Amino acid sequence: MAKRKSAANQTAIATQLARFVLISLDGQNDLVGSGTGRIDIRHESQIDLETISPDKDTSYCRVVVRIRLKFSGRREKDESDAVSVEGIYEGRFMVQPDVGIAALDAQAADEQFQYGLAAQVYPLAANHLKDQLQMMGLTTRHIPIGI
Repeated sequence: MAKRKSAANQTAIATQLARFVLISLDGQNDLVGSGTGRIDIRHESQIDLETISPDKDTSYCRVVVRIRLKFSGRREKDESDAVSVEGIYEGRFMVQPDVGIAALDAQAADEQFQYGLAAQVYPLAANHLKDQLQMMGLTTRHIPIGI
């Protein structure tokens, strides 16, 4: 874990992605056997960041990035719902042991720090959700995977 400089010229707290998990996945596909046609895909995302103090199981602070992604599609001809898939993902980052929660909270307020963490988790989540859409029989080449 290397330290880097933030926009405020302070030494940024180094983090390391330790865990990436799928928390929940929900989907529906009303296109099966209906002769698909074109659908209009819409994308929604929500990104939350949380700092966690050391506890009885760990001796270091952690940062958790939760990402909720939803892709939904409506038929172009009649605007009816055709397909929907939503996933909630969590990336858990370890922080060096000598960093306290107060310092971590202060760093977590920095937008560049937040972006740096989210930018590591978001592509993993987006790729997984794109795979789910492909398994539903949809073409996903135009769906972005970056923030």
